[in-house]
Amino acid sequence: MVTKIGFAFIIFVIAIQRFFELKKSRRHESDLKKQGGLEHAPGHFYIMVSIHTAWFISMYLEVYILNRPFYLSLFMIATCFAVLGNWLRYQSMKALGPRWTVRIITIANHEPVTTGIYKYLRHPIYLGVILEIAFIPLLHTAYLTAIFFSLANAILLKKRIYEEEKALNTINNYQNSFQNKPSLIPNFKNISKP
Repeated sequence: MVTKIGFAFIIFVIAIQRFFELKKSRRHESDLKKQGGLEHAPGHFYIMVSIHTAWFISMYLEVYILNRPFYLSLFMIATCFAVLGNWLRYQSMKALGPRWTVRIITIANHEPVTTGIYKYLRHPIYLGVILEIAFIPLLHTAYLTAIFFSLANAILLKKRIYEEEKALNTINNYQNSFQNKPSLIPNFKNISKP
């Protein structure tokens, strides 16, 4: 029971984190639109929020209703990957600065961000999300949630990445800046190069 309470607390902390991220995103969205920013594929935002909300509820219910066991070894492995996912997301937000938003917003004639974590990957933030969705439920063996929402997230990201890259290609030098960079899996041979 103690581990279930701890898991519920972790879910609560992550939910609060997401809430403040959404607030920050809204501020950035407003500022970008004032500068002439255009939103692309707005329906993706609502689908993404729905998937993430259902993910929170699902992993909580799976642990409590199906009485999932706690395994320390799995918890430690899942924690490592979940922390890596969170780190990737925050490195992405840091690199993008005021240009980071949950929605897809572009501003004409702005060069793409190629600094920080974006030196190595085109979509580090989505790799972070993939890791979090897959491994946070496994902190308490909610493997059905991990599998189902990983698949749902993969379908969403495939479409979202397509829409995002299409939007970026129409307004700046995105393709030239990122043509030799992998999308989600880093090329470790190039990481050590300046």
